[in-house]
Amino acid sequence: MDQVKEFLRQCIYYRFWISLSVAALFSIIAYFLGSCSVRAKAATETTAITSAESDFSSTNGVYQKNPKRKTNKINFAVFQ
Repeated sequence: MDQVKEFLRQCIYYRFWISLSVAALFSIIAYFLGSCSVRAKAATETTAITSAESDFSSTNGVYQKNPKRKTNKINFAVFQ
């Protein structure tokens, strides 16, 4: 019982540092959980922009038909 009382006394004495450590731990966890979804979304958008740009590029010096539509597709992906 004395060990429990000593532990609780230490917890009360260092409650600021304990709460600060818990808050820092939660913020680190939230950062990594949030950044995973953003990283995945960025990868999909990058592939969409790259494919739109490759569709727009010329082949053997002859430009593809309807470049205006392809440009709009690229601008929409970039400026959205």
